[in-house]
Order: sequence, then C-alpha cells, then structure tokens
Amino acid sequence: MVSSLALAYQFDLNARQHLPPTQGALVAHDIVEGPVFSRNGVAVSAITVDHGNVAPAFGYRIDCRGRSVVLSGDTRYSAHLIEKSIGVDLLVHEVAAVASSASTTDTTRIMGLHLSPEEAGTVFSKVQPKLAVYSHIVTFGVSDDELTARTRKTYAGPLVVGTDLMSFDVTDVVTTKRWAPKE
Repeated sequence: MVSSLALAYQFDLNARQHLPPTQGALVAHDIVEGPVFSRNGVAVSAITVDHGNVAPAFGYRIDCRGRSVVLSGDTRYSAHLIEKSIGVDLLVHEVAAVASSASTTDTTRIMGLHLSPEEAGTVFSKVQPKLAVYSHIVTFGVSDDELTARTRKTYAGPLVVGTDLMSFDVTDVVTTKRWAPKE
C-alpha cells in the first residue's frame, strides 16, 4: 500500500527533491495489538477490533499524563474494545444507521460491519467515558437527532455527534469545540 501511495504521489515527490531525504519519506510499520508508540509521556496502543472479514482491524488507545482517549476504528460490537476502554476520558466511536425506507442489500451488508446507535449506546454504558463522541458516522436517511435518540435507548451519559474539525480538551472534564471559520 505504501509503495502504491509513493507511486501515486511521485510527481509531488519529484518536485520536492531539494528537500532533505527524510522529509516526505514514507516509512511503514506493520502493527499488532499492543504498544505501537511511546514518546514524551504519550503512549499509543493498538486494540484488535471486529470488522468482519476486514482483518486485521484496530482501534487505538492514547494515554498521556493520566488522561486517556480511545478511537474505536471500524468495528462491530467488540467486548475486547470495551475491556480496553473501561473508564476512559474520551471514547470516539464509529456508528452506522439506516432508516427502514433506505434499507437495501448494500446497507444491510454495511450494517453487518458496524455498530447501530443502540449497540454503541450499550458500549458507552459499559465503558462509562467522561464523554462519548460519534465519528465516522455512516447514515442512510437518519438524522443526527434520530441517531442521538436511538443511542439514548441504551445510554444516558454525555454524548456528542462529532463534526469535521471538532476539537476536544481532555482534563477533569472533557469539553468540545466545534470549528467555526474566522470572519
């Protein structure tokens, strides 16, 4: 994959030959579950998740200065992800939902690889993060309000439907900031 990526960007890489060789170099590292990065007090661990026949699939846990964030990655319901996420400050989780009027063979296949809002709510209830956030939101005919309402069937805690460029401050209380263009 990395070789093909370098090939796809060959024009750009050639245009930057004046830069030191280390700038723009692609260095791939195959990973397995467990620690994948540790530097300056930041530790990142890969968590094996269930994404059907797409394997391996990973979520990631980031720990720094007593704070923790988990990114689910693409996954179906995963007891293993729950186990690795218990008590995390921020859980950023994927979700998928299909309105009955939008159901097709393709959406059924897609739902077989992802969590419904009700299933995600169950994950959040078990993990008890300070804040649960939806990202990688795949919906067919389902609004954000319906996504939240369906999640509330199984989870009553703090929940945000993520948006592009949203940022988070992870302290004793996890807060969000939606991106707004400068005027």
